[in-house]
Amino acid sequence: MLSIMFSSFSDELYAVWESIKRFLTGAGWKIVTALASLVIGIIVVRIVMGILRKILLKRGADNTLANFILTVTRFLLWLVLLFILAGILEIPLSPLVTALGAVALAVGLALKDSLSNLANGVMLIGMKPFKEGDFVEIDGMSGNVQSVGLLTTQLLTPDNKKVILPNSKITSASIVNYNVRPTRRVDWEFTVSYDSDVDEVKRVLQSVLNEHPKILSEPDTTVRLHRHDESALAFVVRAWVNTPDYWDVFWDVNENALKALKDAGIEIPYPQMDVHIDGACNNGKEDKQS
Repeated sequence: MLSIMFSSFSDELYAVWESIKRFLTGAGWKIVTALASLVIGIIVVRIVMGILRKILLKRGADNTLANFILTVTRFLLWLVLLFILAGILEIPLSPLVTALGAVALAVGLALKDSLSNLANGVMLIGMKPFKEGDFVEIDGMSGNVQSVGLLTTQLLTPDNKKVILPNSKITSASIVNYNVRPTRRVDWEFTVSYDSDVDEVKRVLQSVLNEHPKILSEPDTTVRLHRHDESALAFVVRAWVNTPDYWDVFWDVNENALKALKDAGIEIPYPQMDVHIDGACNNGKEDKQS
């Protein structure tokens, strides 16, 4: 009885082994190899991405640029792994490449504008004409840069409005960055009466500049007679300040110069018209002839 049972069990084991052998010698071995390659590929992708992330962080790469590089690299690595698995399973690559090309073409046509913004976003991140926090003027819009994305750039205007600009529009527009340099020049123009003493006006305006603590000593300040207007003399005043102090100095000097000129008795003209009447007007009555 036992011998019969053992013989039957041996036959079943042999049948199972033969099935495993047929599986391994056929498509089954390819599947096992593909699964092993998939596991190894996932590990390799994670290692490569970790190393690349550390390199980007060590070099101080911009966050948006770093994320873009990581995303593209991850996609390419997965694409390579897909082709490796297809080769192991002996899947024809030509139909796969054709299908991927057709999908890429369809997506490209559907997302033409978005891809244009994406390409321009990469250019902006690479060229860095501005960074987050800079006060810029782009195509007539002014504000602080809130974020620089791959598709759009966001500004916050001085009156707290959020402006979203497509990156494709930014790269084709003129960009003025007011924070790119540590110092800026502040310009004013003051007008006084023609009766004013030029040297006295220059002295008063220069004293206003000298007394302001935020005006830099280098480069030198400028106070000169700039223009002869129809009813006033125009003086140009220039001074250099640290960029964050620009508006404080601009408004302070505007106010202080007005007070100083008035205290010095220097007349500040305003538009007026003088009317001169020649002769006398009669009362509208004509002399009667007798």
